[in-house]
Amino acid sequence: MPAKFNPSDYWYNQPLWFVNVMGWFWIFEEASYALVVALWRTGYPITAMSTVFVLYNGLWSLINVIPKYIEGFPYVDVLPFRFFHQYWAGIMLAIIVKERMANKVQPTKWMATVGVCLFLCLYLVDPTSWDLRTESILKRYGWSTPLMCLIIMGLAEGADPLAKVCANPQLFFFGDLAFAFYAMQATVWAPIRFLPKPLDIIPYHVRYVALFPILLGVAYVVNRYWQIPIRRRIEEWGKTLP
Repeated sequence: MPAKFNPSDYWYNQPLWFVNVMGWFWIFEEASYALVVALWRTGYPITAMSTVFVLYNGLWSLINVIPKYIEGFPYVDVLPFRFFHQYWAGIMLAIIVKERMANKVQPTKWMATVGVCLFLCLYLVDPTSWDLRTESILKRYGWSTPLMCLIIMGLAEGADPLAKVCANPQLFFFGDLAFAFYAMQATVWAPIRFLPKPLDIIPYHVRYVALFPILLGVAYVVNRYWQIPIRRRIEEWGKTLP
């Protein structure tokens, strides 16, 4: 039987997943930075980065798609190899944004908006099919990374309409809730598995949207009574250091 993956690993990111991915990035940060600098010095950084990205991700995708169709073929989709190309792309993007600002290049006006629209189109294809949603090569193996780069660059440069919306001070409140929202989503999502059978006719994505207000409330409580007090204690402790 071909290798089968647990969809729950990809429906949502549990807190430990975040630490695991970022931990590997920190471990390989220096090596990743050295590679990106070498690509930058070629004189054709975007072309060089794109070539490395496509070759690495193409090989990695192929290696991990084969087990789905060939019984007994080893499955090697393990950290940190799954994310190397995304680390490189992120570092290259940071350098590009910095250079564009330093050289006073005219900011892009629609890059983030276009990126978000394309991103939503990609992720909303057949949202009731969790197998398609989680097994898609475009999503699982990082082929949507270029879209994320478009979004981040557009937001960073600030001229995009979406960037202006995100700069609204009233949205900062939701920014404060972002990590709690992220960390608690698995906890709020889990009870859906125990809903009565008649409710199975409701598509999963509809149930998830219905739980959004509850998740937002839980995030507010966690942020208000856990994150903020801990942050204040850390700040007070920092003031005592020599």
